[in-house]
Amino acid sequence: MNTIISDEPIKILTIDDEEAIRQSFAAFLEDFGYEVLSAPNGRVGLEIFKEEKPHLILVDLRMPEVDGLEVLSSVTRASPETPIIVVSGTGVIADAVEALHLGAWDYILKPIKNLSILLHSIEKALERARLIKENREYQEHLEFLVDSRSKKILEYSNRLKHIADRTRQFTIKQSIGDLAPTILKTLSENIGVAGGSLFLRNGQGLELIYALDPGHQKRVIPLPPPPRSVTAHLFEQKEAFIVPDIHSDNRFASSGWSGYKNGSLMALPLQDSEGEIQGVVTLHNKLKPPFTEQDLELGDIIASHSMEAIRNINSNMMLRESEKRFREVVELSPYPIAIVGPDRKHTLLNAKFTELFGYTMEEVPTMDAWREKAYPDPELRAAVERHWQMTINGVPVPEDDPILQDRKVICKDGTARTVESKIIPIGESNLIVMNDITDRKRAENDRNKLEIQLRQAQKMEAIGTLAGGIAHDFNNILSPIIGYTEMAMVEAVENSTMERNLNEVMKAAERAKELVFQILTFSRQTEIEKKPVQAQLVIREALKLLRSSIPASIQFEKKINKECGPVLADPTQIHQLLMNLCTNAYHAMGESGGVLTVEFDEAAVLSDGNPATINLKPGKYVRLTISDTGHGMTQAVQEKIFDPYFTTKAQGKGTGLGLAVVHGIVKSMEGDIQVDSKPGRGTSFIIYLPQVESIVQNAAPRTNASLPRGDERILFVDDEGPVALMGKQMLERLGYHVTVETSSIAALEIFKAQPDNFDLVVTDMSMPLMTGDVFARKILETRPNMPIVLCTGFSEVVTQENAQAMGISEYIMKPMVMSEIANTVRKVLDGL
Repeated sequence: MNTIISDEPIKILTIDDEEAIRQSFAAFLEDFGYEVLSAPNGRVGLEIFKEEKPHLILVDLRMPEVDGLEVLSSVTRASPETPIIVVSGTGVIADAVEALHLGAWDYILKPIKNLSILLHSIEKALERARLIKENREYQEHLEFLVDSRSKKILEYSNRLKHIADRTRQFTIKQSIGDLAPTILKTLSENIGVAGGSLFLRNGQGLELIYALDPGHQKRVIPLPPPPRSVTAHLFEQKEAFIVPDIHSDNRFASSGWSGYKNGSLMALPLQDSEGEIQGVVTLHNKLKPPFTEQDLELGDIIASHSMEAIRNINSNMMLRESEKRFREVVELSPYPIAIVGPDRKHTLLNAKFTELFGYTMEEVPTMDAWREKAYPDPELRAAVERHWQMTINGVPVPEDDPILQDRKVICKDGTARTVESKIIPIGESNLIVMNDITDRKRAENDRNKLEIQLRQAQKMEAIGTLAGGIAHDFNNILSPIIGYTEMAMVEAVENSTMERNLNEVMKAAERAKELVFQILTFSRQTEIEKKPVQAQLVIREALKLLRSSIPASIQFEKKINKECGPVLADPTQIHQLLMNLCTNAYHAMGESGGVLTVEFDEAAVLSDGNPATINLKPGKYVRLTISDTGHGMTQAVQEKIFDPYFTTKAQGKGTGLGLAVVHGIVKSMEGDIQVDSKPGRGTSFIIYLPQVESIVQNAAPRTNASLPRGDERILFVDDEGPVALMGKQMLERLGYHVTVETSSIAALEIFKAQPDNFDLVVTDMSMPLMTGDVFARKILETRPNMPIVLCTGFSEVVTQENAQAMGISEYIMKPMVMSEIANTVRKVLDGL
């Protein structure tokens, strides 16, 4: 059933952007006799409200065009007596508080599992509306009577005015304890009684709240009330009544109290919107008996106002309790939370805020005071303020904004924390919830670094595999070039054009051989060997290579001292130092060009620490300086340039390893590296490397006549025909009898057929079908202790050490020279 406000059908307007919910509410409420109007959004709902004047509105909060809060505000302004019930799927307490502040009569969470809850809320709201309307209409009616009736009625009107004045005081009371005396005193003043009591319902029954004449009342009246009692009759009738003489009225059992002076009594129910009695007021000892119908009417009015005030107090108590729980939740939250008032003052900083950031409310009483400390960078502080203004004004803030993604907050102890923040409007205040993501960001950075390292390791592994293949093939190509050239040089006439030409071929071949070694060294496929090196010679060679790869817009300036002493180093590492630093200089200047200066000279570090910026032992050094006229670096960048994977280049343009490798090489050579740079003024890298006393001179190549010779029988195996033919010619020039085979399988068959016909086996490592190490093992199975020399352009499987462990006598790296193979063969045959 429904509660009738007037004779017309009760209209309920449902505003919700979900059609299913509107249909569900309509079907349910129409079964109870309500006329249901529907609107898909707030804008349409407000239009229907203006035209149809519904008795009650059900409204959702989150809707397109016009949301529920705006509907609340508009309807409350236009018709404050129209009940509005919020039915929303959001359980955010701030939304509920805001809705109640804007005039919502109730707040129900979706989904509603039991629609009787909705029906109960509707009927309660309609009843409250009815009471408000009746009270308003009745007060208007009373005021009309004051203006229209005679002086006889004027006294009654004044009483009503007094009641109205007193009942207005009900609304300012904050507790039932404060309200109860005011209610009874108002009744006493306007009806004229000496005694009375007010009881309110609780879990045990009806509890005495206040009495004008205390002492005789029970503290609690049980429910159901005792039979034939005034309270029992009130619960049966559910309406106020008068008893002219309690002593002679047989409806009531004697209470045994002798305090009823004239027997007159009035009982008033305090009923909720559903008509249930929630309290009882009894009045007795009328000063001018008996009680009249006018007294009863006035008492009923005061009782109605009293119940409304009690409901408001209970609602406010629930609201305060809710706010208290809200503050407790905020205070105990694991996230830092601040509440900022409309004057930008902090109204709350929870414990986690103080724990994380170190500041108390006294230290940062306002949002501006907090930002001065948290964001010392004015640019960042201004950006935070922009975000704040956008949020409180309802302007969306881009989620990919870098300031939101990585906002550094400076704590009281000076440490920096990375935080995310969310601003939630609650009325005129704003709730700021922060999340410390410092550890998460650190973990993400560590993971990114590991991924970069893994990708770089995979690249280096691929480069190493490629370098090994290049080395093998290239050395096989170089072997006949060097071998045949060397043999031709023996036959060439001394100081002839032929000899000079062959010398140049030999130099080029040696450079190619060194290049292969550098490739293997770079990919860590061979060990770095330090030896005294004239670094200026390596620098000149590297600059020739660089000149061809760097655009002509870059001008080279070279200042190289030819007389500098040697350094203990690997030539490849010096080459890599120069290549990395010069490439960086080129990138700093870009396509627009500039000047790249390379200087190399001698320097001394004195015992008094001069130059003071260098951390080196006193002594003689060489100094390599590489300067550019590029964009330069800030001090902050300079502090990080030698960190692995640090780069200022765009993604995919650099690995961040170049300067880290340079730094590692310099330190491994017991040197030092300095950087001098300023933004817009270019950069200089200065490297100091210790000098050594002298260079061990390589022995002059021996002529064919001076090489060791022999007449033993040798089986020479290599799958490369030119290399096999070259080896045969070399060994035969030295007097040996050579059998050549390009197939390891065919060579094994020849050997097995006549194993005693050979004194030595020389075999390549990388061959199809059967590799050199397998071939050697099968040779030794056929004839143990057979001398074997293994040759290879490159192998990851066999090294000098494990070759001997496999029974191989000697190990030669291609490309071979005649002196090396002559000495090795003779050494093995002689058993040295």
